[in-house]
Amino acid sequence: MATTTAPPSIRSRIKEIQLTFLNRTVTPELVREHLLALVGLFGNVLDEARWADHDYNLIVAAFVEAGDAVNRAEMRAKATSQYARAREAKDVERLVVEMIRSSKKYLESLDAEIKLAR
Repeated sequence: MATTTAPPSIRSRIKEIQLTFLNRTVTPELVREHLLALVGLFGNVLDEARWADHDYNLIVAAFVEAGDAVNRAEMRAKATSQYARAREAKDVERLVVEMIRSSKKYLESLDAEIKLAR
């Protein structure tokens, strides 16, 4: 009996890379590989953030149309799962940006070390 497993989610792939970095036993090749993966996933992260924001804004609009003032509608909307999704998407976006920056800085520092060693 063959079982099929779903491909890993983008968030789980990013978490896996993050855990690898936290392990502190990374090699330059592994950092390069993860950097390429992060850059490749970044577009998907941005797409998710855009869709999550859209869904959250629809909730805010529905509360405003129901008669709430905008600030009250935003407060009510923040208690929804759409807000949680939008917030998580923004957090993942920031995490990926920082992981990309850190990876680039790590590789730049290795290059500088090699140049100094010559």
